[in-house]
Amino acid sequence: MNVKDIKALGGLTEAAFLAAQAKLAKLNRQESAVRDQLRGLQNDRNALARTARAADDAALAGGADVRWFQWIATRQTRLNAELAQILAMKAHQLEMVRKAHGRQVALCKLALTLRAEQHRCAARRKDFEN
Repeated sequence: MNVKDIKALGGLTEAAFLAAQAKLAKLNRQESAVRDQLRGLQNDRNALARTARAADDAALAGGADVRWFQWIATRQTRLNAELAQILAMKAHQLEMVRKAHGRQVALCKLALTLRAEQHRCAARRKDFEN
């Protein structure tokens, strides 16, 4: 293996690492969006609970609040399932980022070893010529 091969591999490992990081960033954004939706639903639920106790609204008296709470619970269940899927994909993608980074580190070590070997060979040649 020579320096040219290592440079080519370096480009490939860098591209793979950046792609893995981009996928992880996308999953992080998705996780954040779902968590924000869950927080918003919880805030709506809390606001409705405060309003339902204090209001003399005919719709609330007719059971609209119960249906709204059911809808919120159903939506929270779906969002939690979606969050679980995202977290599972994120764990897998984090492992992919770690492997890609490991490949980069290994390639750097290989490049250093190759350079050291080239310097030793050059020094031996110089000593041999003198």
